[in-house]
Amino acid sequence: MRIFSFVSRETNPFCYIALVLLPLLASGCATIFSKSEYEVNFNTSPKEAEVVVKDMDGYIVGSCTTPCNLTLKAGEAYFERKVYRVIYRKEGYKEKRSTISASFDKWYYGNLFFTKILGGVILDPMTGAMYKIETRNINKTLTKDKAVTEKTIQNTRLSLKNDKLIITYDLKSDKSENVYVNITSNDGTKIDAKALYGAIGEDISGGEEQKIIWDMAEDNMDLGGKEIQVEVKTK
Repeated sequence: MRIFSFVSRETNPFCYIALVLLPLLASGCATIFSKSEYEVNFNTSPKEAEVVVKDMDGYIVGSCTTPCNLTLKAGEAYFERKVYRVIYRKEGYKEKRSTISASFDKWYYGNLFFTKILGGVILDPMTGAMYKIETRNINKTLTKDKAVTEKTIQNTRLSLKNDKLIITYDLKSDKSENVYVNITSNDGTKIDAKALYGAIGEDISGGEEQKIIWDMAEDNMDLGGKEIQVEVKTK
């Protein structure tokens, strides 16, 4: 019993309790009743959407692909709760956004009662344990983006052979489409191209590697090294 010889026989029994609690208090009073980080689960319909979580300063704190989970802090700074902005995106679907806000944790009063100033005024506000993230299972339904899904002309490419401009494109459509070409100079001036042949006009069937040929010599058109903009569209 020599190991306890430094303790007086008249020592108040509460001192022994203090000796037992001291390591717990030193390691962080918030761990008694609450925590400072929470795992948040993200799900979307359809799945495999990208989730990006940013803080209020715009910094990315985490990202994943649904279904997935991220660990988020509840506290921002001394006596400040965390607020996050969440972005959900998937190709072919409209981007969706939401907010995750930490709220006050009532267990903080328990920490304050048992740990007084050390836990309630110092550790809990500093670690963020006085706040909690209540929304821990998030489900979002994404809607299709018509501007993307209805885009039928893709992968437009240009090549020049002698005095002919060859316009190659892919027509993504299950039905016949009316195809036309809009050609402009870099300053936006429309170029009146008439000698256009190939996969242009009415009732063009869908398929890849469609070709339109513009005979510039027939139109007496000399670009003289000028850049042009070519846009293939459907009506």
